[in-house]
Amino acid sequence: MRNRYLGSFTVLLGAMSYGVSGPFAKLAFRDGLSVGELLSSMFFVAMVIFWIIVPFTTRKFQGLSWAALWKVIFLGVIGLGATLTFYYIAISELTVSIAIVLLFQFSWMVFLIDWIRKLRRPKAYEIISLLLVLIGTISAVQLKWGFWLEGSLWGYISGLIAALCYAIYLNLNAEVAVEVSAIARSTIMSTSGFLFIVLVHPPVYLFDGRFSHLGVWPLICGVLNQVFPPLLMAIGIPLIGSTLPGLLGAIELPVSIFASYLILGEPITGFTWFGITLILVGIFLAGLIGDRAIETPGKTTPGINYKN
Repeated sequence: MRNRYLGSFTVLLGAMSYGVSGPFAKLAFRDGLSVGELLSSMFFVAMVIFWIIVPFTTRKFQGLSWAALWKVIFLGVIGLGATLTFYYIAISELTVSIAIVLLFQFSWMVFLIDWIRKLRRPKAYEIISLLLVLIGTISAVQLKWGFWLEGSLWGYISGLIAALCYAIYLNLNAEVAVEVSAIARSTIMSTSGFLFIVLVHPPVYLFDGRFSHLGVWPLICGVLNQVFPPLLMAIGIPLIGSTLPGLLGAIELPVSIFASYLILGEPITGFTWFGITLILVGIFLAGLIGDRAIETPGKTTPGINYKN
């Protein structure tokens, strides 16, 4: 049980770090950086940080087989590189509110993936929690009827692809190379994510003299978006299984809203407060009932991996 609480706490911290990074990315764009420049530079910073840290860890890459290596690389490409690439495309094609709503479809996708992969029926509390998170998300961003008439089709497709990539990442992270240290897994994922990004957005600023205008944004966004979240989730997800992270990750939305208010001065309305409340209720409902199911003698919650 202690491991479950530790896992939930670290996953929440990882999602909160993702949420805080959003407003800083907006500041970077306002400062003149393009999407490609920010993505490639922040991934590069994260990769360098992990490769500096990993030699000083005790386990390094112990327990990593070739089969597990390719799975971790896949997680890095899908969960880090592809997710952020398609999410930023959605932001560029649609309003930010719609892009966030599309990304947060991972909250039901991660459940659907787990139900299909493990051929199990959804629990009643999972469905209720999921509905609360979805309704809360829509309310928090004040989604209006007819939103599909705004923006481009490619923007909507990109947002849903980002959500699917993130859902796959959350679902598989509970099972892929859990015997390998979190630092080692994060190092491999950040490297593979960087290689994917540079294929899509080549770092031409390294050769045309524009590197200096990047400023501190790659460091700030790299640490908040690509160092803390993957590391914390690599620690926490194997402790709590493959479905609960989909709900815990919803904390990213209210954190992003609060951070936008504090950093960018964006207003918070009554609908936003209502939505945030529903999201938190959904998260706590899933965690509370899930814990009781585990504590009940002779019962276990399907789809949850309790190995450290």
